[in-house]
Amino acid sequence: SAVIAMNANGSAHAPLFCLPPGGGGTYSYYPLAGRLSDSRRVYGLVNKAYVVPGWFDTSWQDMVDYYVEQIRMTQPHGPYNLLGWSMGGALAVEVAHVLERAGEVVSFLGLVDTQLPASVGMQWVEEDPHVTTQQQGENYYRSLIKSLQAFVPGLQEQTIVDLIETARQSVTGESEVIDQVIEQIALQHAMNVDSLRSMFQDIAVQDEIETGYKLLEANAKLSQAFTLRTLNVQVDCWWAGQSRKPGQIAKAEAVLLEQCSVNGLRSSTTIDQRHDNLVIAEAFLQGLAERLV
Repeated sequence: SAVIAMNANGSAHAPLFCLPPGGGGTYSYYPLAGRLSDSRRVYGLVNKAYVVPGWFDTSWQDMVDYYVEQIRMTQPHGPYNLLGWSMGGALAVEVAHVLERAGEVVSFLGLVDTQLPASVGMQWVEEDPHVTTQQQGENYYRSLIKSLQAFVPGLQEQTIVDLIETARQSVTGESEVIDQVIEQIALQHAMNVDSLRSMFQDIAVQDEIETGYKLLEANAKLSQAFTLRTLNVQVDCWWAGQSRKPGQIAKAEAVLLEQCSVNGLRSSTTIDQRHDNLVIAEAFLQGLAERLV
């Protein structure tokens, strides 16, 4: 499945679906999932290439339709909560349009320093797709830390780092280190070790694919077909103040009001962060939690 449960919340509240940025993965949403772990389930959607080895999308609309299908298999009917960072924002707009056109209600649409159509003239900066061999191990450990914190409420990053360092003294292989850490966390928190292990394997596969496939470049080309859609839902926006000039943000807001969020913007917030850090910034996480109450 392209839908990954990113926290363990069993709340009756409608879940939040996070559409992927250009690289097609979901790691950036783990801090968000951890913050919302007490209030609602968070699902991350991954590119189909993560599910079907060797897959490459050939059209923007096919990609959008695939995400709609995956969301409706998980939650057949609304109200739907959608969020997207960077190119994920463009996908979230398109998905919201398809759902509303089908008669469903989209109750929340969060756009996090979203990509906008080229015609708007507002450049966006995607995450760097290049992951060197030397960095790959660090990425696995970073993903392990983020995902464990999302699934184990209250777990401190330093606790995981200490377990990693301890494991590296007794075993040499990366997979053995990770397995030992997962076993220790499961034991300490009386959790099912197989569930935690399975969850991390999903993330490991994502790292592997993002290293091996040029999804970012391919998806950037497909996204040139993106156009803003008229929606019923009032959009919540967050902008990266260190990556955007005030005039750019004002123009983006005006375009969204005219062509997309025609019933008004529910909120628009500029945060003093770069594009690539905005989705994990404390001010964003706090603001999102407040809007989803």
